[in-house]
Amino acid sequence: MSAVVPEFDALLWTPTRALAFLRGLFMVAACDGVAPEERRALVALLSATRAPADFEALATMPFDFAEARRALDSHWIRRLLVRASRLMAELDGGITDAERDALRAMALGLGVGERLALAPADPTAPADRTAEAFVAWLNGQPVDWVSWDDEDQRATFWPFPGGRVPLVHGAKLMVSRGQALVVQAPNGAIDVLADGVYDATPETLPQVADALGWTGGAVTPAMTFVNLGATDMLRWGSVEPIHVPLRAGLAADVPLRAFGRFSIRIADAGRVWGRFCRNGIPTTDDFETRIRRMAAGRFGEALRGLAEGENKGADVLLRDSGLVIDRARPAIERAFQEAGLAVRRFELESLTGPLELELRTTGGGRLMNSGSFANPTHGSAAAATPEAVLSCHRCLNAVPPNARFCAQCGAPQRKACGTCGTDVAVRARFCPQCGSAQTTPP
Repeated sequence: MSAVVPEFDALLWTPTRALAFLRGLFMVAACDGVAPEERRALVALLSATRAPADFEALATMPFDFAEARRALDSHWIRRLLVRASRLMAELDGGITDAERDALRAMALGLGVGERLALAPADPTAPADRTAEAFVAWLNGQPVDWVSWDDEDQRATFWPFPGGRVPLVHGAKLMVSRGQALVVQAPNGAIDVLADGVYDATPETLPQVADALGWTGGAVTPAMTFVNLGATDMLRWGSVEPIHVPLRAGLAADVPLRAFGRFSIRIADAGRVWGRFCRNGIPTTDDFETRIRRMAAGRFGEALRGLAEGENKGADVLLRDSGLVIDRARPAIERAFQEAGLAVRRFELESLTGPLELELRTTGGGRLMNSGSFANPTHGSAAAATPEAVLSCHRCLNAVPPNARFCAQCGAPQRKACGTCGTDVAVRARFCPQCGSAQTTPP
């Protein structure tokens, strides 16, 4: 038997799927004792699928329905297991009552319905009831049902686990609400299906049909489901400082950093595919990393646009969160729309300048670093900011923000700007009044 075992598709028959599939076959075969022909078929499949077990080990492994649903992660392969288990039971001459009960329990446990287990004989079954014929039949079964059956459905992209197994003409393509299905030919041509139930035909998949010259019969495209639901709230932040003038009309720049949260959803699966999936399907983590960078990059561009196009300096931007959000969000939405994404929420939580910028009194007598603001949601009131505490530049002892000298070492904490005479913090790099560069203590 081992000399004629066909090679099974490794992309489909991963170790996890193969072992779960074989444990199901064994469960049915063992109901009335594993017959010699059933054993031969199981041994051949262990070899053909490269399952990480031998027959003796397989015999000690229980078949758990919940675990099998996770491992056999498509409705099609679960249905295939029930069909294959029925043929396995017939290898010893017929299906016993115990095997029939096991088949019914398997179909219900896997969520494919007991009608499949109790249906008349499979019309595709080989006439020769031998282990060799059974293995060849299993290896030749095309995909006849395509749906997203990952029970979590938290991934952004879910490649249908069919490997290189052909898609039969007329196969059911089940696209649920909140999903899209991208069917791709080897040359990159794609068809995108919205939610609905389709038959796999050249009329349903015209781009793939044209690329492959498909007029009927089986075809072998790649199929990937896309989750159109909203992402969780994702953190974004500027990787590099955003340089803007301290005040309008000044050449001296100050570095700002921005942080916040946002959530998006996929509005156009075709555009998203072209932008993010041409060179391989990203994991959800990779996809979210890329859109985080997009959010931060577009915010930086919007902030620089405010500084250059509307002549706004850091002194204005750091105090007017509403202005920043009103200008940044449309730019970010346009950039995401071009990539097929829709922004659901965009929040700027903080915009921070150099720590050495001096403190300014804000409304209500509270002290806020003039280089930062908090804006948890656009339009909400600013979060209360605690009294700021600085450290002495010489001894690092804590000093109040308006202290002129350190109470520990006596070092001066304030000085006059050499250009305009304004009272500034001794560690300030620029004067907040005239913008001139300041000398700082060592």
